[in-house]
Amino acid sequence: TGDFTQSPWGETSSGVTTSQSTLTFSFNSSAITFTNLNSGNAYTDSTQTTILTTSTNAYNGYLVNARETGMLTASGIGTIADYPSPNSDPTTWSGNGFGYTTDDSDLAGGTANRFTNGGAKYAGFTTASPGDPVADHAGPVLSPISNEQFTISYRVTASASQKAGQYQTTIIYVIVPTF
Repeated sequence: TGDFTQSPWGETSSGVTTSQSTLTFSFNSSAITFTNLNSGNAYTDSTQTTILTTSTNAYNGYLVNARETGMLTASGIGTIADYPSPNSDPTTWSGNGFGYTTDDSDLAGGTANRFTNGGAKYAGFTTASPGDPVADHAGPVLSPISNEQFTISYRVTASASQKAGQYQTTIIYVIVPTF
């Protein structure tokens, strides 16, 4: 038969987080239109771009992935294949296809500066989710990111024998902040 005792509760503390998580993401255009591909432009257009703009207070930054729903396709006519180089190893443009480059020189997912070192390097879009990285800002982020912009530039080159038509696809951009 022993006596059991208990000491009083110790001091308490509490914390309150008052800042709200913020994220805004936009791009300058919801559609791009390539010029008519013909012998005068060597069946190439590389003038179309999308500017991605991000603001966030995500402490660990953000990542923007991109993917397409399918190859450039003209109903009943055919397709234009994707440029064969992957995002992890883009190359100087050669041959035919549809691809992109990014001006993010510190992009995750492979060697840093892989798209911009020694001039623009290109990759083809993937259809697999979540897509490939095209823009990012690694953390830690000590002050909020405000209107950070990256430019995605597109290129299409077709063969002279490619049938004329209106080829289309959809590019999906997804931003993932890490708070």
